[in-house]
Amino acid sequence: MAKASRAGKAAAGGPDDVYVIGERGRFTPFRQVNEGVIGIQEFPAINGGKASRHELAEAGILAADAPYDTAAIGTLLSHLSLWKMAVVEDRPLTICRDNAVFNNKFAATHDVLLGFCRDRFDIVYWGWNFNAALKYDLMACGIQSVLFCDQWSSSDLLARFKQIDIYPAIYKLHEIYGLVCYTVSPKGARKLIERVLPVKAASVVSASSRRPVPNIGIDVSMNGIHSQIDSLVCIPPLVAAPNDEPAHKPNALGRTSRRSSGNSYMIG
Repeated sequence: MAKASRAGKAAAGGPDDVYVIGERGRFTPFRQVNEGVIGIQEFPAINGGKASRHELAEAGILAADAPYDTAAIGTLLSHLSLWKMAVVEDRPLTICRDNAVFNNKFAATHDVLLGFCRDRFDIVYWGWNFNAALKYDLMACGIQSVLFCDQWSSSDLLARFKQIDIYPAIYKLHEIYGLVCYTVSPKGARKLIERVLPVKAASVVSASSRRPVPNIGIDVSMNGIHSQIDSLVCIPPLVAAPNDEPAHKPNALGRTSRRSSGNSYMIG
């Protein structure tokens, strides 16, 4: 797909660029599934297996005792790289994983909802892992709600999701799992870097269950600050993803670790 000009993207609506974090060989299927998404930018996932834990500790990124496996490290470094880009280039970035499925109305609806937020948001989630809890403010006066969804794994269901009409709203977010798709602002990226790092071994207290959640992935770490910053979530979601592998983590969060050819790239 030829890269569209910024003027062309602005005319079509939607974010300037959608950065897809993925493994080699998965970008073509992503483009085929999401052929209407303008401005796809491929961001090869960082292989966490090649990172030095000692160097990450020295750089203030990952504490030596943090229980991150190599897949979780790869995800952390991939997203961190894009957060730094948002800060340096002083512009919001939309980031998603390589199995995300976009609703056909994403571009136009994304623009409208971010227009309401203006410069007040730090991060807006457009989708999440449906087999984990989501906690948000149902009303602006502080009435909170916890949402549980059916697990989406059927290709037919995801195909229907692309076509349906969705009329979402933006809500204040407290807890979410899975980095399916989100837009982060420059100030939000700066807050994530300053407040989430270094990633530590300490568990994060779940906003929905009030129980400690082992910090095994960057999305868990981010949950530690969502209530403190301008974190928002789009409900119903405009982006979905199949939870296409069984969750094998003992905390039953429904998070999956996807591995390819012995390399460790992504989690969440």
